[in-house]
Amino acid sequence: MEWNWEAVAGFVAAGILVLTLIFAWFQVREMRRGRNAELVVQLYQQSRTTAAKQELEKVYKQSSEILEEWHQKDQDVEIENILDRLEMLGILTSQRFFDEELAIKLFGGMPIRSWYCLRSYIENRRNEQGHYARCVQEFAKRSIKYQIKHYPENEWTRLKKDGSPEKNLIQELQKDTLLLSPRERWIAHGKRWVRGLFDKRLRA
Repeated sequence: MEWNWEAVAGFVAAGILVLTLIFAWFQVREMRRGRNAELVVQLYQQSRTTAAKQELEKVYKQSSEILEEWHQKDQDVEIENILDRLEMLGILTSQRFFDEELAIKLFGGMPIRSWYCLRSYIENRRNEQGHYARCVQEFAKRSIKYQIKHYPENEWTRLKKDGSPEKNLIQELQKDTLLLSPRERWIAHGKRWVRGLFDKRLRA
């Protein structure tokens, strides 16, 4: 049997090229992951400054009526700062600039609490402006679905306002059809049930 050495050499060269391209692709992917992780950490650090935390605490304590009054008096800078940060986070996550699960775990209950407190404010601004804070809403939705699927109920996001009992926001907001349709809620709980069943079998 005679070998066609030119064909063999071509095959080997093609194989080396493919392996080189695969290696380069993995390198680029890892570099991008590293940069994106740095970006989400920077956004997180910005949200944890003293000023940012004070803005959140101030807004969380107010009623919908007070928040609307701030807008009418052009005193809603804290609200806009919170929504701007969340909108940027929601956009970057939806465009896959960084890992969604990482963002949800890192920012925890912030998008959920913010949506709960600012839902009426956001709806009012949409009536005035049209499109407004859509990515805030979408990121809050994904955060709620993630907690339903992965967290025990005693770890679901809560909020206590002055003079009112503590509320489990996941229990409250999963009924919000603006966030979750009945089908989405059913799917999230179905995945939670399957996950729980699988975990029980692993422990058995």
